[in-house]
Amino acid sequence: MRSIQLSDPHIDFYYKEGAPAVCDYPICCRDNGVDQKAMPGSRPAGKWGDYNCDIPHITLKSMFDFIATNQDELKTDFITWTGDNSAHNVWDNTAEEITDYTRNITETLKSSLTKADKTIEIFPIQGNHDTWPVNVEDFTKKNSNYAINHLKDTWRDSSWLSKEESELFAEFGYYSKPMPFNPKGVVIGLNMQACNNLNWWLFTNRADPG
Repeated sequence: MRSIQLSDPHIDFYYKEGAPAVCDYPICCRDNGVDQKAMPGSRPAGKWGDYNCDIPHITLKSMFDFIATNQDELKTDFITWTGDNSAHNVWDNTAEEITDYTRNITETLKSSLTKADKTIEIFPIQGNHDTWPVNVEDFTKKNSNYAINHLKDTWRDSSWLSKEESELFAEFGYYSKPMPFNPKGVVIGLNMQACNNLNWWLFTNRADPG
Protein backbone atom coordinates (compact mmCIF):
# COMPACT_ATOMS: atom_id res chain seq x y z
CA MET A 1 0.00 0.00 0.00
CA ARG A 2 1.10 3.57 -0.63
CA SER A 3 -0.05 6.63 1.31
CA ILE A 4 0.34 10.39 1.42
CA GLN A 5 0.72 12.21 4.73
CA LEU A 6 -1.01 15.62 4.68
CA SER A 7 -0.19 17.89 7.60
CA ASP A 8 -0.09 21.60 8.45
CA PRO A 9 -1.52 23.14 5.28
CA HIS A 10 -2.22 26.39 7.21
CA ILE A 11 -4.02 28.14 4.38
CA ASP A 12 -4.83 31.82 4.81
CA PHE A 13 -8.17 33.16 3.57
CA TYR A 14 -6.64 36.67 3.73
CA TYR A 15 -3.50 35.91 1.74
CA LYS A 16 -2.83 38.81 -0.62
CA GLU A 17 -0.51 38.62 -3.59
CA GLY A 18 1.84 41.61 -3.52
CA ALA A 19 1.54 42.23 0.22
CA PRO A 20 4.89 42.45 2.05
CA ALA A 21 6.29 39.04 2.93
CA VAL A 22 8.30 40.49 5.83
CA CYS A 23 6.40 43.12 7.78
CA ASP A 24 5.84 44.64 11.21
CA TYR A 25 2.83 42.40 11.90
CA PRO A 26 2.76 38.85 13.33
CA ILE A 27 1.55 37.41 10.01
CA CYS A 28 2.54 38.87 6.65
CA CYS A 29 1.55 38.19 3.01
CA ARG A 30 -2.03 39.04 3.91
CA ASP A 31 -4.62 41.76 4.17
CA ASN A 32 -4.54 42.40 7.91
CA GLY A 33 -6.94 45.31 7.70
CA VAL A 34 -4.14 47.63 8.81
CA ASP A 35 -1.30 49.51 7.17
CA GLN A 36 1.66 47.17 7.19
CA LYS A 37 5.21 48.40 7.04
CA ALA A 38 7.50 46.32 4.84
CA MET A 39 10.63 45.49 6.80
CA PRO A 40 14.21 45.52 5.40
CA GLY A 41 14.77 42.58 3.09
CA SER A 42 11.06 42.15 2.41
CA ARG A 43 9.64 41.09 -0.93
CA PRO A 44 6.12 41.06 -2.36
CA ALA A 45 4.11 37.92 -1.66
CA GLY A 46 3.95 35.75 -4.77
CA LYS A 47 0.91 34.22 -6.43
CA TRP A 48 1.65 30.76 -5.02
CA GLY A 49 2.89 31.81 -1.60
CA ASP A 50 6.05 32.65 0.30
CA TYR A 51 8.05 30.45 2.67
CA ASN A 52 7.70 33.15 5.35
CA CYS A 53 3.89 33.01 5.35
CA ASP A 54 0.80 30.80 5.41
CA ILE A 55 -0.22 29.71 1.92
CA PRO A 56 -3.01 30.85 -0.41
CA HIS A 57 -5.84 28.45 -1.15
CA ILE A 58 -4.81 28.06 -4.81
CA THR A 59 -1.53 26.43 -3.78
CA LEU A 60 -3.30 23.74 -1.77
CA LYS A 61 -5.83 23.19 -4.58
CA SER A 62 -2.97 22.79 -7.05
CA MET A 63 -1.39 20.10 -4.88
CA PHE A 64 -4.67 18.21 -4.51
CA ASP A 65 -5.23 18.35 -8.28
CA PHE A 66 -1.70 17.03 -8.83
CA ILE A 67 -2.36 14.09 -6.50
CA ALA A 68 -5.62 13.29 -8.28
CA THR A 69 -4.30 13.47 -11.83
CA ASN A 70 -0.95 11.73 -11.34
CA GLN A 71 -2.01 8.40 -9.92
CA ASP A 72 -0.16 6.49 -12.64
CA GLU A 73 2.98 7.69 -10.87
CA LEU A 74 1.85 8.14 -7.26
CA LYS A 75 -0.41 5.06 -6.90
CA THR A 76 -1.94 6.42 -3.68
CA ASP A 77 -4.16 4.08 -1.68
CA PHE A 78 -4.96 6.44 1.18
CA ILE A 79 -4.25 9.88 2.60
CA THR A 80 -3.77 10.51 6.31
CA TRP A 81 -4.71 14.13 7.01
CA THR A 82 -3.55 15.24 10.45
CA GLY A 83 -4.79 18.81 10.47
CA ASP A 84 -3.43 22.21 11.44
CA ASN A 85 -5.50 23.81 8.73
CA SER A 86 -6.07 27.43 9.76
CA ALA A 87 -3.90 30.51 9.47
CA HIS A 88 -1.70 31.54 12.40
CA ASN A 89 -3.76 34.55 13.53
CA VAL A 90 -4.36 32.81 16.84
CA TRP A 91 -4.85 36.10 18.74
CA ASP A 92 -8.10 37.00 16.97
CA ASN A 93 -9.52 33.92 15.26
CA THR A 94 -12.68 32.16 16.43
CA ALA A 95 -14.05 28.65 16.71
CA GLU A 96 -16.21 29.35 13.67
CA GLU A 97 -13.23 30.59 11.64
CA ILE A 98 -10.94 27.67 12.33
CA THR A 99 -13.81 25.25 11.62
CA ASP A 100 -14.43 26.96 8.28
CA TYR A 101 -10.81 26.32 7.31
CA THR A 102 -11.18 22.59 7.88
CA ARG A 103 -14.50 22.49 6.05
CA ASN A 104 -12.95 24.37 3.14
CA ILE A 105 -10.06 21.93 2.84
CA THR A 106 -12.48 19.00 3.12
CA GLU A 107 -14.55 20.26 0.20
CA THR A 108 -11.45 21.14 -1.83
CA LEU A 109 -9.94 17.69 -1.34
CA LYS A 110 -13.23 15.98 -2.23
CA SER A 111 -13.57 18.09 -5.36
CA SER A 112 -10.03 17.42 -6.54
CA LEU A 113 -10.18 13.67 -5.93
CA THR A 114 -13.17 13.32 -8.26
CA LYS A 115 -10.56 13.73 -11.03
CA ALA A 116 -8.68 10.62 -9.91
CA ASP A 117 -9.27 7.36 -11.78
CA LYS A 118 -9.34 5.38 -8.51
CA THR A 119 -10.78 5.66 -5.01
CA ILE A 120 -8.36 7.18 -2.53
CA GLU A 121 -9.38 6.67 1.09
CA ILE A 122 -9.11 9.64 3.46
CA PHE A 123 -8.40 9.25 7.18
CA PRO A 124 -8.75 12.69 8.81
CA ILE A 125 -8.05 13.96 12.32
CA GLN A 126 -7.76 17.46 13.75
CA GLY A 127 -4.52 19.14 14.82
CA ASN A 128 -3.74 21.53 17.64
CA HIS A 129 -4.79 24.52 15.48
CA ASP A 130 -8.18 22.97 14.73
CA THR A 131 -9.83 23.44 18.12
CA TRP A 132 -10.21 26.82 19.78
CA PRO A 133 -8.32 28.47 21.40
CA VAL A 134 -5.18 26.99 19.84
CA ASN A 135 -3.75 24.04 21.84
CA VAL A 136 -6.80 23.93 24.12
CA GLU A 137 -9.58 21.40 24.57
CA ASP A 138 -11.71 20.49 27.58
CA PHE A 139 -12.15 16.73 28.02
CA THR A 140 -14.54 16.88 30.98
CA LYS A 141 -17.80 16.81 28.98
CA LYS A 142 -18.69 14.85 25.86
CA ASN A 143 -19.77 16.67 22.70
CA SER A 144 -18.76 20.05 24.11
CA ASN A 145 -16.12 21.10 21.58
CA TYR A 146 -17.54 23.40 18.88
CA ALA A 147 -15.08 22.60 16.11
CA ILE A 148 -15.20 18.84 16.55
CA ASN A 149 -18.99 18.77 16.66
CA HIS A 150 -19.20 20.86 13.50
CA LEU A 151 -16.72 18.64 11.66
CA LYS A 152 -18.39 15.33 12.42
CA ASP A 153 -21.14 15.85 9.82
CA THR A 154 -18.72 17.29 7.26
CA TRP A 155 -16.54 14.20 7.41
CA ARG A 156 -19.56 11.88 7.56
CA ASP A 157 -21.12 13.55 4.51
CA SER A 158 -17.79 13.04 2.75
CA SER A 159 -18.12 9.29 3.51
CA TRP A 160 -14.83 9.44 5.40
CA LEU A 161 -16.54 8.49 8.67
CA SER A 162 -19.65 6.37 9.14
CA LYS A 163 -22.53 7.59 11.30
CA GLU A 164 -21.26 5.55 14.25
CA GLU A 165 -17.67 6.71 13.75
CA SER A 166 -18.69 10.36 13.48
CA GLU A 167 -20.79 10.14 16.63
CA LEU A 168 -17.81 8.72 18.52
CA PHE A 169 -15.58 11.42 17.04
CA ALA A 170 -18.01 14.11 18.26
CA GLU A 171 -17.57 13.06 21.87
CA PHE A 172 -13.89 13.89 22.32
CA GLY A 173 -12.32 13.99 18.84
CA TYR A 174 -11.09 10.45 18.27
CA TYR A 175 -12.37 7.40 16.40
CA SER A 176 -11.50 3.96 15.08
CA LYS A 177 -12.66 2.37 11.85
CA PRO A 178 -11.94 -0.71 9.73
CA MET A 179 -9.30 -0.24 7.07
CA PRO A 180 -11.36 -0.61 3.86
CA PHE A 181 -8.74 -2.50 1.83
CA ASN A 182 -7.42 -4.70 4.65
CA PRO A 183 -10.00 -6.79 6.55
CA LYS A 184 -7.56 -7.29 9.41
CA GLY A 185 -6.59 -3.63 9.63
CA VAL A 186 -7.97 -0.87 11.86
CA VAL A 187 -7.43 2.88 11.57
CA ILE A 188 -7.23 4.74 14.89
CA GLY A 189 -7.56 8.52 14.87
CA LEU A 190 -6.10 10.00 18.06
CA ASN A 191 -6.80 13.44 19.50
CA MET A 192 -3.35 14.71 20.46
CA GLN A 193 -4.74 17.65 22.44
CA ALA A 194 -4.89 15.05 25.21
CA CYS A 195 -1.07 15.05 25.15
CA ASN A 196 -0.51 18.77 24.55
CA ASN A 197 1.48 20.33 27.38
CA LEU A 198 -0.02 23.72 26.47
CA ASN A 199 -3.58 22.47 27.05
CA TRP A 200 -4.42 23.95 30.45
CA TRP A 201 -7.64 21.90 30.74
CA LEU A 202 -5.56 18.78 31.33
CA PHE A 203 -4.88 20.01 34.86
CA THR A 204 -8.53 19.18 35.70
CA ASN A 205 -8.04 15.50 34.86
CA ARG A 206 -4.59 13.98 35.06
CA ALA A 207 -5.90 10.57 33.94
CA ASP A 208 -6.21 9.56 30.29
CA PRO A 209 -9.07 11.73 28.88
CA GLY A 210 -10.08 8.85 26.58
